[in-house]
Amino acid sequence: MVNLGRDRECILFIIVFFYSVLICIFNYFNKLQLHYFSSIHKDIIDKIYAIVNKNVNTESSSKHYWNEDIQNEIHNELTPIHEEILQRIGQEFRYIPSITELYYSSKHNNNSDKQYVNNHMDGPFYACNVYRVLVIINGNKNIDTHFPCYDNTVVNLKKYDILLFDYNNDPHYIDINNKEVDDSQRIILKLHYVKSDNTLCEKNHCEFARESRDIFEINKQTLYFTGIFSRIALLYNTNRAYILFFIFLLILLYCHKYKKGILRYILYTFVIIEFLGIIILLHYSMFRRPICNYTDRKEK
Repeated sequence: MVNLGRDRECILFIIVFFYSVLICIFNYFNKLQLHYFSSIHKDIIDKIYAIVNKNVNTESSSKHYWNEDIQNEIHNELTPIHEEILQRIGQEFRYIPSITELYYSSKHNNNSDKQYVNNHMDGPFYACNVYRVLVIINGNKNIDTHFPCYDNTVVNLKKYDILLFDYNNDPHYIDINNKEVDDSQRIILKLHYVKSDNTLCEKNHCEFARESRDIFEINKQTLYFTGIFSRIALLYNTNRAYILFFIFLLILLYCHKYKKGILRYILYTFVIIEFLGIIILLHYSMFRRPICNYTDRKEK
């Protein structure tokens, strides 16, 4: 039996392990429901399509435009769509305009774009209830979106579709199929909604989204350290439950039998990663981007 009074390393490893397990449990029970439907406001989506359907070069990478870079005509058309979405998820949710994106997909996922073809969760804020909503302005039959946690649900998003999923707790990825040739430009309007008046969740998601997009843009053509680090963090956060099973076995082996060598280094690496995760989450609360200040954010 392990003598926890003497084995301080084992105590440290076990505490950090249970902290990480609690995150996984919280994620499981705090997950928002997936919604997928066709909008009744097809005329509005047609109007938006007429505005954004222009020759945007996505041959080598995707293109993104923030809320403040989206035409006023689009913002003016969104009210009925907001109302349609809130009817599905409840009036306790509130729109976050600061992280609205207009997104042009690319079939060629290079460098930072590759994170989307790997199974991933979009955000690390497991305690926040935030919906990411994809309003499909134009679809593409070759691009599928997979949700492994929903019986491996595969969705081919078409024009007028609206997909809502948990920003922080729904693993998903995209895949290119070759069932038929479709050269259509896939265009998506990404909207976000936070539950209740949780201004900290709203602010942190804005800071995270803006910083992540900055890193993404820097690493589009060439993958630098920031891109590698970001991808590793994304994969770790997404696959935490599987990693914990491996860590559990290592702790058992280390604390009962083998207290030296590579096991010790692996377990300390695990501890460092978890502490870095806490520091990274906390640093978003320290940012002060004007666009993310809920008291004076730029709403259009």
